[in-house]
Amino acid sequence: MAKRLSKEEKYRASVCFECGCIPTKKKLEEILIEKGEELETLKYVTDQFGIEVGEAITVEGLASKEEIHYAAANYNWDDGDFDVLNAFLDHPKCDAGTANMLYWKGSGFHAAKFSSSKQEKHFYEKLLSKFKERGFATYQIAFDPYDELFVPSLDECLEQGYEIPGYLFCQYSTMKVDTD
Repeated sequence: MAKRLSKEEKYRASVCFECGCIPTKKKLEEILIEKGEELETLKYVTDQFGIEVGEAITVEGLASKEEIHYAAANYNWDDGDFDVLNAFLDHPKCDAGTANMLYWKGSGFHAAKFSSSKQEKHFYEKLLSKFKERGFATYQIAFDPYDELFVPSLDECLEQGYEIPGYLFCQYSTMKVDTD
């Protein structure tokens, strides 16, 4: 059975991802100063939660590995913001299972081979490096890329020349976090 977040954890993580996963308090302050479209969207979302704009939860403000995992699982990949993805990865409480999920959800195997974005390549290189160096705070959240249907077929791997490190297929724990 998946671990359910407490009401407080789920609330904080939900505020974070509904507000667009703002990476840092500094970025939130920049949004407040710029007073553009991003601020208007943020005002709308924070109104839905009954909080002031300055009370939005940033990625760096998430308090537990479970909150980080929940927010990352619900991150809108269409935003393509590597500052956000790096904020998840750099968070001192980021679990290996969360990083593993980010790799597979972002098709890191494809990006490593075909991306023309330096930011994207750098993100996946850093992610792989943290795995090699055992650089995560914990290894307690399970993520199974097969379960989530993220693993490309053998034919696709061979045709595209994907090289996927074996440690990305490992579940580091049996604790799944409920991300719905």
